[in-house]
Amino acid sequence: MTKAQSLEFETGALAAALREVREAVERRNTIEICATVLIEAGPDGATLTTTDLDVMIRRSLPCVAAQPLRFAVDAMRLTDIVGTFAAGSQTLIEIADGSALVRSGRSRTRFAIREASDFPIIVTGKAEATFTLPGRALAESFGAVRHAISTEEVRYYLNGIFMHVGKGDGLRFAATDGYRMARLITPMPAGAETLPDAIVPTKTVNLILKLADSRGDIPFEIEVSDKKIRFSAGDVVLTAKLVDGTFPDYDRVMPAAPTCAAVIDRDALADAAARIAVTTSDKVRAAKLTIEAERISLSTTSQTHGEAVDEVGCEFDGKPGFEIGFNLRYLRDALAAIDADTVRFELTDGAAPTAIKSTVPGGLTLVLMPMRV
Repeated sequence: MTKAQSLEFETGALAAALREVREAVERRNTIEICATVLIEAGPDGATLTTTDLDVMIRRSLPCVAAQPLRFAVDAMRLTDIVGTFAAGSQTLIEIADGSALVRSGRSRTRFAIREASDFPIIVTGKAEATFTLPGRALAESFGAVRHAISTEEVRYYLNGIFMHVGKGDGLRFAATDGYRMARLITPMPAGAETLPDAIVPTKTVNLILKLADSRGDIPFEIEVSDKKIRFSAGDVVLTAKLVDGTFPDYDRVMPAAPTCAAVIDRDALADAAARIAVTTSDKVRAAKLTIEAERISLSTTSQTHGEAVDEVGCEFDGKPGFEIGFNLRYLRDALAAIDADTVRFELTDGAAPTAIKSTVPGGLTLVLMPMRV
């Protein structure tokens, strides 16, 4: 029987770190090592690492270790167990005879361990661009366009956010599923001028939204190579593979010369859309918008629930009686993405794409394709 090696954590800090890195672990894993968390400890603290082979999260935290240790244990089970320990307690992990004993108070749970050498590490490679964004700005940029990401597996190159350098107009974030498009233009950060076109996968986007949102204005250093991207902020590093594909020229769907525009209270329109959505059980919940000089009417017709009509005020500079149809969910998602009291609908005709913008100057433009209603 070998002598036990041990490391000690503050339970709250360990639980928080495990919750963050667990997000990279798939609940159903065919590769056993990818169901584990790699724990590396030494005199300077510990690092927890998880991966699904496409994305890897590494999180550092304080610990007391008598000697360097590297081992891997079941990530989900360890997170669940540590999450039950009393606040303010200490968690001790003892390694001996091929297993890890996790202790806190009177609780003892034994884990089988895996060799650290079996754990796969994602290496970024030489960065072509390195720049910094505050966590809040990063979360807002991804969050503004995320709703338009496609879930269609065939067109896999749409399964993420396209981050690239625009033609002299800053750093761009874009997403589309073919029915709607979202584009955000932000000021160019120093170092981003050499950014290669990068499609950041949906899972990575969701993980970054959580990590950035919880860190406020802490700066994130972003390193981009031709196939990988790395986000680093203090105690956390996320490394991921980029989508290997070519994002379409989304500017082609931008309405070139709208013939009229409607200015509408965002919350009032969102509330009206939510109310009439309740009255239809159709798979695609479509609504017809009829725009007059000072009002806009939303209406739906359902074989099950009949007809519903709702109205809100607006300012319209086109021909009264303008009609266009939209997917209600897409319309509501677009309105939720715009952080403004009023929105501007730029229209051409009932069969052409519609641009939706904030009435306050900004870099976010949303485009909805019309529907027949």
